Amino acid sequence: MIYTRLKKTVTYHLIAGIALSAVIITLILLSKYENSLLDAIGRFELIRVHAFQMKQAAADMDSLMKKVSAMLPPDYNSKNHRELLLLALDDIKTTFKGSEIIVTRLDEKTGELFLPVTIKFHFDNYSMLVSRIGYLQSMKFPQFTIKNILIERTEDKQIGAILLCKIEGLLKMPAESLKDGKK
Repeated sequence: MIYTRLKKTVTYHLIAGIALSAVIITLILLSKYENSLLDAIGRFELIRVHAFQMKQAAADMDSLMKKVSAMLPPDYNSKNHRELLLLALDDIKTTFKGSEIIVTRLDEKTGELFLPVTIKFHFDNYSMLVSRIGYLQSMKFPQFTIKNILIERTEDKQIGAILLCKIEGLLKMPAESLKDGKK
């Protein structure tokens, strides 16, 4: 009798121990699953935030590219850049009518085209001088970089005092189109 009660008690304890072990293992697994799920949710939130930031960065880049494209001349990607330099030189000749314009050899260094230009012109007043220098400085594509400005006053017996300006500079722009992906 004692043996059967003892056997029954041990069996109940064994079943209770197995059930308790199953519950503990289940709780541990659920806890790990919950932690894993919370970690995954946190990562998905981070991905969503990064996706939003990437979308915003892409929109900013598109906006910036539109601004850059608006600053470029309309024929920037359709014409040869050497041709664009020479067209800009023609514009300078048109603006500086009656001036002596000396051009030396077209050169290419580090992905840029350079055209050294020397402009000599007479001017009557200060505003004419400032206007012409301002025109050169306002050029964007190609850009005109002023290296040196020399102003001389000479005397002429018939005319009197003559003011002469000599501007040395460079017309420069990228050697290749930005669309080509080259420098």
